[in-house]
Amino acid sequence: MKCPNGHEVNDNVKYCSTCGAEIVSVNKFCTKCGSERKGTEKFCSQCGTPIAIAIGYATKSWWWGGGTFLGLLFLSMIPSIGVVMCYLFGAAWGVIGYYLGDLLFGNDAAWVIGIIAALCGIGANLAGRQYFEDIGT
Repeated sequence: MKCPNGHEVNDNVKYCSTCGAEIVSVNKFCTKCGSERKGTEKFCSQCGTPIAIAIGYATKSWWWGGGTFLGLLFLSMIPSIGVVMCYLFGAAWGVIGYYLGDLLFGNDAAWVIGIIAALCGIGANLAGRQYFEDIGT
């Protein structure tokens, strides 16, 4: 790992021993959207935003959308619930895939696209969770 001025430093230091520059850890940024994560967050709040928008739009209510966003934000900060959140996000992709498939190609295609989208979503979220656990916070 290198400091902003190009000096080699250990992975667990906060400041460069050569020039004193502050070391910004790679794990402070979400790999999906690039936003900065705070404290002990395993996931960033912006990754749950599409689900909150979809629920708010479906119910035509800002209250439901905002409540969903805050609920997902809270749940994503609890390490023991993180895996459940991965499956929830994957299921959301499955629903989106189903509706797009039904709209574009019919009912048979909707099921196939929905299942593939759900499996891809679950796999991507579980891989992201494993990545965050590997690099730590």
